This record gives sequence, C-alpha cells and structure tokens, in this order.
Amino acid sequence: FSQEAVRTLLTEVENNRTGLMVVLAGYKDKMSHFMRADPGLQRRFPLALHLDDYTPEELAEICENVAKSQFGKVFEEGLQAKLADHIRNYHAFEIPSNNGGLAVNLTEKAVDQLTIRIQDLSEEAADWSQPPSRSVSGASTSAPLSRAGSIPLDAAWNAAVSDGATKLAQSARSGSSSLSPRHSSGGSTTGIPSAHQVSPQPRRRGAGLARMNTGQIMDMWSVLTPEDFAIAEKPMLGNTVERQHVEAEVSALVGMESVKTYFQSIKQTIEYVERGGNPQILRTSLNMVLTGNPGTGKTTVARLLARYLRAFGVLPRAAFIEKNGLELKGQYVGQTAHTVKEAVQDALGGTLFVDEAYALVDRGGDRFSMEAVRTLLTEVENNRTN
Repeated sequence: FSQEAVRTLLTEVENNRTGLMVVLAGYKDKMSHFMRADPGLQRRFPLALHLDDYTPEELAEICENVAKSQFGKVFEEGLQAKLADHIRNYHAFEIPSNNGGLAVNLTEKAVDQLTIRIQDLSEEAADWSQPPSRSVSGASTSAPLSRAGSIPLDAAWNAAVSDGATKLAQSARSGSSSLSPRHSSGGSTTGIPSAHQVSPQPRRRGAGLARMNTGQIMDMWSVLTPEDFAIAEKPMLGNTVERQHVEAEVSALVGMESVKTYFQSIKQTIEYVERGGNPQILRTSLNMVLTGNPGTGKTTVARLLARYLRAFGVLPRAAFIEKNGLELKGQYVGQTAHTVKEAVQDALGGTLFVDEAYALVDRGGDRFSMEAVRTLLTEVENNRTN
C-alpha cells in the first residue's frame, strides 16, 4: 500500500504541477529516508526548507509572548535575558525534542508558581490583618478596646505592627535576633498601657502585602518574576530530600573508596555551581567504563550513580534504561541500528546502562555486533552531554 500511495502521489503532483502546491513535512532524517524511496520524489519536490531549532534567546522571547497572549502576564524588567541563560544552562537537552513546546511548558509552570506565590502572600497578609484576641485584667475579649483619650485598639494594633516592622529592620541592622515587642513592667514604647499590649510576630512579606491596596496586589499578580521560573542567583540544584537519601546510601557502602571519592568530586563540582560558578561545567560528557570482578557491585554502583546525579540536578530525568550487550543486537539486517537508537532515545536525560557490553564482540562478534557498536558510538557522540 505504501508504494502505491507514493506512485499515485507522484502521478497527481505531475499532472497538477503548476496548479497545486504540495508540502511534505516531517523530521529531517526520516524525510531524507522517505525522499530516497522513489527516484521521482527528488524531481517532483525540488524545493526544500529546514527549520532550525530555536535558540535559548528565541525561546525566552516566545515565553514572554505566551505569557502575554495566553495569560495576560508581563515579564519583570530583565527577566527575558535571565530566562535565556536559564534555558541554556538547565534545559538545553530538551530543545531538540520540544522547541516551542518547551517555552509553553515553562510559561505554564511559571504562571502556576505565580499563583502559589501570591496565594502564600495573601495568607500571610490575612494573618497580619486580623488582630489576635486580647486580654484585659485576665478577661479575654475580641472586641476593639479603647481608653479615654487614647486611640482605638485596632489602630493600636496597626501601630504595634508598624512598630514591630521598624524593630525588625533595626534588629536586622544591629544583628540582634530578638524581635518581640514585649516590654518590661515599666511600660510600652508604643504608648499603650501594658494591660493592652499585643505581641504580633511580624513576617516581612505578609506585613508588606497587608498594607497594599487591591490595585497593588493585582499589579503583582500580572508580573512574572525570576522566582516564578525557578531562577536564582545561587541555584539549589536537585532535590534536598533525594540528596540526603542517596548520600546516606553512599556512606553506607562497604569499602568502595574509589566510588565514594568519585561521588565526592561530583558533589564539590555541584557546590561550586551553586555558589555562583558557571553551570556549563556540568554539561560535559559523563560517559564512563565501569569494571570489576563478579560480585563487586557494578550494577548497584551504576544504579546509585544514576540516582546520585539525578538527586543533585546533573541529570534532568530519572530514566535508567538497562540493557545487556546482546540485547542491542538485532535478529535481522536493519534491526540493530533501530534497537540501539531506541535505547538511547529512551534514556535521554537519564542513564543508559549496558551490562556485559563485551558480549557484542565476544569471539570476534558478527555483522550485527559491529553494526551495534558503530551505531552506539554515533548516538553517544551526538548526545554526549544529554
């Protein structure tokens, strides 16, 4: 049926070559293979146009356009340049397989994070805006109290909040950690009798939001910031909980000093990046040969290494594809290359573990063995940092 479809298409295109435009689209490698399926295809489709992958700068621009057109959000000043660097450093491996889709996904996640951030601030503001129950001479009351010649207690609450915020700033400058506005029996610096004293526990963000009007809050709601895209001057890579678990497993290994030393070197490199070092040093080839006699833990170490790199943010995916060397060989001509490419694609962003790789060339190997090795070399080279 395929050949019949191609021949019929060629006939129709030839019969209507000046009155019909036909566009064939697809992945570059697969389209090249298709164009070789019939000699007439090249002649009847003489024009070709290849669309390059988007650059990080272009993806950042697409993110801003999506934020504005689909969600009504704008970028904070300078965010587009920061986002381009963030994409280059942490999402480069996703570009060939996602391109514009990556920009949409990042923007959607940022909008979700903005929603969470504003909600958190709103809850803090609500805590700030509600005075606690006060006690006067041992009697509890939630009604506003006042005294002759004094301001209402609600106003006093606001004054205490303001005073607490002022003390917070002064304490930060002086290095003191005592932020409580409780006072000695001599009285209160706010001018409110000690029986009417309140003890708010100020939180900066909540206090700021509590003083904002609706328009100011809506302005915050409409602006995406680096925080929403998980961009930080000193990023924390990976997952803290996963880090702790995998480090505990490494520490519990019996012997394996060379393995522990290698893990420590990885950790030091990551800590350097987190302190502000160039993230590009993490985008180097991680391919390795793991050797050892039977029972020394080669498979265990390979799995632990994959989890370690994932936990520390070096590998973006938790994929761990395990293959025996013989599994990469096909059963007929043309199957081997596809099998190897499929294994590599499944592992992109994660780890491909080829156990007993020497099985490919035992006793000199065969035609399928050499095809597997050559294909594996090509795929490894094309994806050396992915």
